[in-house]
Amino acid sequence: MTDYISHIAALLEQETPVIFYTVGSVTFGYIRELKNRFGKKPTAVCDGDLRKQGKTFRGLDDIQVISPQEAIERFPNGQFFICSLDYRYQIIGYLTESCGMAPERSSIMYRSKRYAAVCSCKRH
Repeated sequence: MTDYISHIAALLEQETPVIFYTVGSVTFGYIRELKNRFGKKPTAVCDGDLRKQGKTFRGLDDIQVISPQEAIERFPNGQFFICSLDYRYQIIGYLTESCGMAPERSSIMYRSKRYAAVCSCKRH
């Protein structure tokens, strides 16, 4: 079992940009936990929903939402964390097929009552 928040904090400590994908309550919780445990926040938050882009939501700790394309361009070495278990395959498909992102740049973050994990999305 992987402690994904520790993993993200370690990436940020190494100055690797970390981008959370999707805006929602799950992402808000991850940001709150990252801040409370490590005093850090992700480099960026992106969402494919045009209505969310350019806005700052209360749970995002003053991070303005950007488009996935902008995140890929601004942070070419960034690590994306998909914060939606339900739409993970669609998001990975969108990032890799429509946006041209290398699949190894994304991970899926999820938590259930039994475990927390970070899964790499590398193609074999």
